[in-house]
Amino acid sequence: MRACLGPSSSALRAAAITFSAVCALALSRCAKIAPPPQSSAAPSRPSGAVRAMPPGVDAALDRVLGGWTTGNIAFNVPTTMRLGQTYPIHLLLSPRKSVEELQQELLSATHEGILQGAQISIAPVMEARLTGQGFEITAVTPERQTVSPEANTDWQWDVTPKNGGTGVLHLTLSAILNVNNGSLPHAIQTFDREITVQVTWAQRLSGFVGTNWQWLGTVIVVPLGGWLWSRRRAAKKT
Repeated sequence: MRACLGPSSSALRAAAITFSAVCALALSRCAKIAPPPQSSAAPSRPSGAVRAMPPGVDAALDRVLGGWTTGNIAFNVPTTMRLGQTYPIHLLLSPRKSVEELQQELLSATHEGILQGAQISIAPVMEARLTGQGFEITAVTPERQTVSPEANTDWQWDVTPKNGGTGVLHLTLSAILNVNNGSLPHAIQTFDREITVQVTWAQRLSGFVGTNWQWLGTVIVVPLGGWLWSRRRAAKKT
């Protein structure tokens, strides 16, 4: 029995040694072929990242934003209005002039109301809008304009109140960004202001009388005249 098992054990031992040598040789070759691991200090950008914009838009947006600067604005704010009467609201923008200089120009144009101003971020193309419920608003100038680096850029609206009481106008300015050869216009709001306008009772009463004077004459004036005439006749009889 031992004579038979001896050669078999030696053969198994030789096969095991040969197999270990082959595995060690294969592992050493794989280590030479495999690329070294990347440093964790500079992780690579995932290849499957989703872009929010088409190729080239990021660079175009950077060029547009590079043209941003600051400028000053001034505008007149009517504090009271009469029903049915039209009031001009004028807005001036300049990259060079101060708020005080722009306000002085509006003052010389004899605009009604108080003058307000602010410093805002501006772009080569700006859009100004004036809105408000209870008002009829007509834009006299284009709402979207190219900003001049030297001269004033001005907007003007004609505003007519239609309702009495307290009304609110909304003035906004937005920078218009045209990226990717103008195919992606985008507005970024840079100024937002609410303008409160009050119509007094005297103004509402005068507007009501002016509109309904014939009705008031029939309902109030005629009966009042008859009452005064009857009082006068009674006084004469006594």
